[in-house]
Order: sequence, then C-alpha cells, then structure tokens
Amino acid sequence: MSIFATLHATAPTSPRDALALAFPVDAIPAQAPFRVAVEGLEATALKPGKPNFLRADFGFDPAVSVHVALDKTALVAARTQLASLVRAFLRGSRGHLVLLYIDTPVVKRDASGAWVKRGYEDLVGAEGFQVVDEVSIPREEG
Repeated sequence: MSIFATLHATAPTSPRDALALAFPVDAIPAQAPFRVAVEGLEATALKPGKPNFLRADFGFDPAVSVHVALDKTALVAARTQLASLVRAFLRGSRGHLVLLYIDTPVVKRDASGAWVKRGYEDLVGAEGFQVVDEVSIPREEG
C-alpha cells in the first residue's frame, strides 16, 4: 500500500534531469521510463501531456512531473527520502513548483514567493518559505 505525492515544475524540462537533481545519474535509466527506487519510495519523472489541463489548476504549464509512491510500511524512511527529493529539487530548479501530498497542495513556489503548509516544513526546511495553514493555488476562470 502506498501514499502518493506529485511534484509539478516548470524547470528542468527533462524528466531525467529532474530526477538527477535528487538521485545519482547512474541510478536513472537512460531511456524512459525514468524511474528510481530507494528505501521507502519510488519516483517516476515524465513530461505531462499537451494540451496541459494542469495550467488551470496551478497557474502554470508544468514541463515535468515527478510522481512519488511512498511505502506506508516504511513511512519514516519514505518521508525522509521525499524531503530529500523536494529539497534537492528546490535547490536545483528555479521555476514554478507545486507539490501535492496525496491530492493536497503542501508546497508552492512561484515568482511571488514560497509557501509550505503547516506540518510539512520538514519537506522544505522552511527557510525562505512562509508557513501557512493552506497552500492556495490560483484558479483560472473559464
């Protein structure tokens, strides 16, 4: 049984490069599917399809999405690995970013700032992030 998290970002644009921010390059397949398994989690990076329905949900077109399956039987290790992945991604990328934990936005970074949902500070190391009760995502009217 797993818990899922998904990281959507505007940069990097290559799924392999996205995983390389957090994992050794030799652990990442040279061809799709770009998947890495470590204790507690499995991460798969891909380019979202076009046209992208996520633009209306997030306010940006993700260039890459990283889907993470966290092992519920090793949740401490899984959460530690997820935090490592998110922090590496935040250090190595400069674009817009949203992290959904299950289906709830818990981390957001864009041109106007960076927010982390209270209780999820361990994922980002809260420095430079505004801790909030709810991470709001702009919704486009349409």
